Amino acid sequence: MYDIGLSELEITERMIDESNDYTYQAEVKVSPSECLECGSVHIVKHKKHDRMVRDLNEYEHRVGIVIHGHRYQCKDCGNTFGEELNCVDKSGRLTKRLITKIQLECFDRTFKDIADEYGISQPSVKRLFEDYVDELSESYTLYSPQVLGIDEVHLRSQYCGVFVDVLGQKVIEMTENRNKVTVRNSLNRYLKIIKSSV
Repeated sequence: MYDIGLSELEITERMIDESNDYTYQAEVKVSPSECLECGSVHIVKHKKHDRMVRDLNEYEHRVGIVIHGHRYQCKDCGNTFGEELNCVDKSGRLTKRLITKIQLECFDRTFKDIADEYGISQPSVKRLFEDYVDELSESYTLYSPQVLGIDEVHLRSQYCGVFVDVLGQKVIEMTENRNKVTVRNSLNRYLKIIKSSV
């Protein structure tokens, strides 16, 4: 028996293919008890449903998990649905822990390098990074770090400015473009923060 740290799945087998990648076979431990649409408990197994999910690499081997599950049908509303797993993204193709790792790595590596390492498409890596940038932009509070780093990143078919807290090792702002006016405006905002705190 294998334990890969995903408690919702029971791993039954591990195979190594010709590319030296790992493929785990997994069963879903807990079946749904009610319809996801109407909440009815009158549900039945509809048909078998297998899906391949990419996970974190293991000892430099790319990892895929074939999840053997079922589709269910509600007797009351007719809705069909599969098992919802907390460890798998809504797309059903990647584990959430892999998504988190990819999003963080995008700040230091190219989309192509990351795509090659994990065996997913380059557009998928780009989309995950864009989602992460959107999420960060909704929740950030601008502040002036002790050491401000300025860089750029190619995102959504254009270059954006990136302002970094060098000592804190985190991105604090991304601008829509990298032109002189935009960068100057951002620097002026940091100057205002510094002046207001003196």
